[in-house]
Amino acid sequence: MKNFMSLRILDKFKLIFTKMGVNYDVMRKILQIKLTLDGRRPTIQSMQSNEPESKDKNYFVRSLIGYFITGIFIALIMITHLPLMYRYSVGIGITMFMIAMSMISDFSTVLLDLKEKQLLGSKPIDEKTANVARFIHIFIYVALITVVFAGPMTLVSFFKDGIAVGLLFILELIIADISIVLFTGLFYFIFLRFFSGEKLKDIINYVQIAMSITIFVGYQFIARAFDFVDTSILFSFKWWQFFLPSVVFSAPLNIVSGGEVNSISIFFSIWTVILPIISLFIYTKILVPHFENSLYKMNTVESKKEQKIKSNQKKGSGLVARIFCSDYQERAVFEFTTNMFKRDRKFKQSIYPSMAMAFIFPFIFMLNGLRDGGIQGYMANFYENSRHLMGYLGIIMMAPLIVMIAYSEKYKGAWIYDVLPIQNKTIIKKGAFKSFVVKFFYTIFLAYTVIFTAVGGVRVLPDMFGMFMALNVISLFCYSKLSIEMPFSNGYSTNNAKSFGNTLIISFVVGVIWGAHFLSKKIPYGNGIFIIAIGIFAIVYWMVVFGKKGNKGAKKNNEKLRIEN
Repeated sequence: MKNFMSLRILDKFKLIFTKMGVNYDVMRKILQIKLTLDGRRPTIQSMQSNEPESKDKNYFVRSLIGYFITGIFIALIMITHLPLMYRYSVGIGITMFMIAMSMISDFSTVLLDLKEKQLLGSKPIDEKTANVARFIHIFIYVALITVVFAGPMTLVSFFKDGIAVGLLFILELIIADISIVLFTGLFYFIFLRFFSGEKLKDIINYVQIAMSITIFVGYQFIARAFDFVDTSILFSFKWWQFFLPSVVFSAPLNIVSGGEVNSISIFFSIWTVILPIISLFIYTKILVPHFENSLYKMNTVESKKEQKIKSNQKKGSGLVARIFCSDYQERAVFEFTTNMFKRDRKFKQSIYPSMAMAFIFPFIFMLNGLRDGGIQGYMANFYENSRHLMGYLGIIMMAPLIVMIAYSEKYKGAWIYDVLPIQNKTIIKKGAFKSFVVKFFYTIFLAYTVIFTAVGGVRVLPDMFGMFMALNVISLFCYSKLSIEMPFSNGYSTNNAKSFGNTLIISFVVGVIWGAHFLSKKIPYGNGIFIIAIGIFAIVYWMVVFGKKGNKGAKKNNEKLRIEN
């Protein structure tokens, strides 16, 4: 087997592992086997890529190219003449987010791998050695991602801010990597104490959603940590900055570069030293003794409480299907697709973070209005300034996602459409379309309506109804242009090279409707005319998409599925 460079570097720290009570030679052999096998494991990025799979492909190396290109763009921030704390707060913040997302999406399965424990458990290997090997294995990859992603920033740091700042920046990146790996392990350990392993597998998707929202909100807080006065950017301390690691890590860098030294910067610098100590304590006192044993819960079945919750959810899905579907066959398809959306983890990994960003995106733009007139002035002029129409930004982001109806991990089972007792295959497409739109689009739009009404009053409701009808028109447009395949009939590696061009077309269509809606508010009775017109158009368009044209498309897809299967 190959003697990896990471293992040769690890050999320099053999004495430290030996003093920890780890059988270093055994740990090294385990890591060597793992690293050899890892070249065959695809990452989340490769699974979501539009290229067909091929044999003997090192997926991880390919994913590093994307990290490196992104890192180059982030390094451009470091070249600017912005204040040092601002540059490093943004740079470190983005780096930590990328590492954390990679840790959650790509390495959660490695961290929670029970097959490895069952295999090593039959060998004379102590749990401490197996546990350390597990975390070192993940840390090697996290460190490699950090080197590739933050490498351009590090070079800029050395040349622009000096050797001392560059070396300290590297040290802080190491601390950040260790902390992210260990705190992620702590999160899973705590969760396994209260929930079954099946529930933990599902919660990973929701963690991705939370992190997606955090990055948007976090950028707002980072920006508000600095005061923009004329052409200068001044740092102003707020208590919540203590919970922003990127701001905390930038304080020691500012001191080393010769910046202002005050009680706040000293306090942040001390916290930077305390963080790795806390991480080490978590690792030695919590994760090493108990993490391996807690993994056995990954095989536990759902509790009665969790089964009852799922049973209630199924009943709720049936009720929603009866509301939106008059045909009993269409209701069956509606419930089937709803259950598929819930069970397909790869589907949730692909769509949930994007839906979360689509939901939060309009509010990011709306928050900028708070800087001028304050909260009271903002709420007083909310309706007059048509800020609620920012909901169209969310529609632009989530509408193209309707193409995901055609994708599934179980796409090879699409032959079932040939044996279903449904003569009109358009019913399948209608049921799947309604299920997707109701579960995702309507849910987000309902949240928009509640929030905008709470801020702007009931006056916004007519506009929200008009926007709702526009959402239906745009959803139908996207479905007819993008999702031409039968539901769940394609694998995730299917080529979709035209997606960017389609997104531009969709953005243009949404922009036209948005502009028409905005202008209609400027003329007498214009808003009512817009609502009636868009409502009639939605009904007619529905008949066009799922009428004879839709039936013809369904037959064409059926023939394609017969040939493939």
